[in-house]
Amino acid sequence: MQKVAYLGLPGSYSHIAGKNYFSGKAEFISCETFEDIFNAIDKGEATLGVLPLENSLSGSIYQSYDLLMDKSLKIIGEVVLKIRHCLYAKGSGKIKRCFSHPEVFKQCRNYFKKNPHIEQIFVGDTSRAALMLSKSGTNNDSAIGAISLGDLYGVKLIERDIQDNPNNYTRFVIVGKKMNKTGTKVSLVFSIEHKPGSLFKTLEPYSRLGLNLMKIESRPLFGKPWEYIFCVDFVLNGQKDNLDTMLSEMKEHVNFITVLGLYEKGRIYDDSG
Repeated sequence: MQKVAYLGLPGSYSHIAGKNYFSGKAEFISCETFEDIFNAIDKGEATLGVLPLENSLSGSIYQSYDLLMDKSLKIIGEVVLKIRHCLYAKGSGKIKRCFSHPEVFKQCRNYFKKNPHIEQIFVGDTSRAALMLSKSGTNNDSAIGAISLGDLYGVKLIERDIQDNPNNYTRFVIVGKKMNKTGTKVSLVFSIEHKPGSLFKTLEPYSRLGLNLMKIESRPLFGKPWEYIFCVDFVLNGQKDNLDTMLSEMKEHVNFITVLGLYEKGRIYDDSG
């Protein structure tokens, strides 16, 4: 049975995503930070990891991208989880504080606009927030997380689906030491030369080779003002040979290019409880 590292404690969204991907046929290892996941695999304590990469409301999780660029792990799979944020409390007092992960608060902005008196307390993951509420919270404290947290940590469900939009999905990737030899989806990052037409020349092979571009996003390149890296996902449509051709042509116009992974497009699951 494979050992899989994930962020948080049992009941975190990463844990739920991992259980769906592996159909329960894995031993899960709790980690406090994203970097701990990479370290666990590097040390041999786990063979694979589950890492949140982007959310349909709050966007890409750049810390995950940074670690994939800096470390040697590759994306070998993905799973998409429909996120349904639930509000929990310990007692019946007026809520004054709320514990949860920073990304969760980004996805629940409207709720906190309506309740500006509630202080947002950042915690490493949603399950740890529920544990804090259960162990040391007061009657004025609350936490946000998955529907399963109530039973796991003995906290009271106050309200379901407090996210800004019901179409709230998080894409998780499965990371490991070795790149897959086969797959239909590719993730990569690159930085282009500061020259007119560089981006067009870099992306032109996608259209010509019939590759389906699923995502392109730019972000600042750390330490180099006004230079950017681009995060790209695309589907090969069964044309594996075109990947080598496309990468070869892209290298003529980029400062660097890194393939983050080759894998199959993931299934979507609903955290409905």
